[in-house]
Amino acid sequence: MKSWEIVSLVLKLLASKAVVGITTEELNDIGEAEILRLGGISINKGYFPTWAKTAFPSAICISINEELCHGIPGQRKLIEGDIVTFDLGVKKDDLCGDAAFTMGIGELSNRDERLLYYGRKTLEEGISKVKAGVKLKDIARAIELYAGSRGYVVNHTFSGHGIGKEMHEKPAIPHVTWPNLGEEELQVGQMICLEPILTYKDTFGYPINDWEWKTTDGKKSCMFEHQIEVLENGARILTTHL
Repeated sequence: MKSWEIVSLVLKLLASKAVVGITTEELNDIGEAEILRLGGISINKGYFPTWAKTAFPSAICISINEELCHGIPGQRKLIEGDIVTFDLGVKKDDLCGDAAFTMGIGELSNRDERLLYYGRKTLEEGISKVKAGVKLKDIARAIELYAGSRGYVVNHTFSGHGIGKEMHEKPAIPHVTWPNLGEEELQVGQMICLEPILTYKDTFGYPINDWEWKTTDGKKSCMFEHQIEVLENGARILTTHL
């Protein structure tokens, strides 16, 4: 079983366990146990990049409502109407897997249902542009324009990335058209992750501690992520949680 297959199975398990009243710590424990049972190792837990003051303490990032990403599990209980993002990375046989998705708890408002629908469609739009020789800026432009045409903003702070022996490898793949993005192209055989975060108006968000980020306006956000292999004339989606 490949690392990205473990990621997909764990995300599906978390989706089935995410119900009103369960704590995010309980969900983390369920996910971590399943990673180990399937023969993987969490690469979220203990992740300590140079910019961080502390290592990430948990196996699963669990972010709720206005939390953009990197939510640290704890005693918070899910309630009706929450939207919750699960994001996790796994290593097995010296290769990494990484994916994420946002789901609703119980009955959602039409506004929240629409946010989740177009969050997923925005990711699909980006993936549709992936193939050998495509410029990173063209993928970013497609993601940004599609989300904007549906009334949303794509977060500027966080980007997609290459993945392989490490969770985050070159190239960084912005989901918006940064002025200095240049002419870099994808190559056959690369593995990458696209993970656009959609919000209503908030371009950057803000950190509330060393890891967790929130929207500045307090409105909800969502994130969908697939791991992808670059092919000569397209893309192969490796993760199967969506």
